[in-house]
Amino acid sequence: MGLGGFRIGDYEGELMPGTEFLVDGLGMTEEVIIAVRIDCAIACRLGNKLGAGFVELDSQSYDVIDALMMRKKKFFEKMKNK
Repeated sequence: MGLGGFRIGDYEGELMPGTEFLVDGLGMTEEVIIAVRIDCAIACRLGNKLGAGFVELDSQSYDVIDALMMRKKKFFEKMKNK
């Protein structure tokens, strides 16, 4: 995960390069997911490895991704209580 996109190492779905899709939630654990709206596109696929880029990233989504990258647990605890 980075501010430009993300990789998935064990993908078994149907998405192929050029396909756009929506990410509607991110979190550090399955119990704490923050609602976001991130438009993404598949950049590359090699077997079961997938690379996706962000097409559009709003400020809240940016903050959530930044918190994930920096492992800021307090950010997610605060957002969960909203």
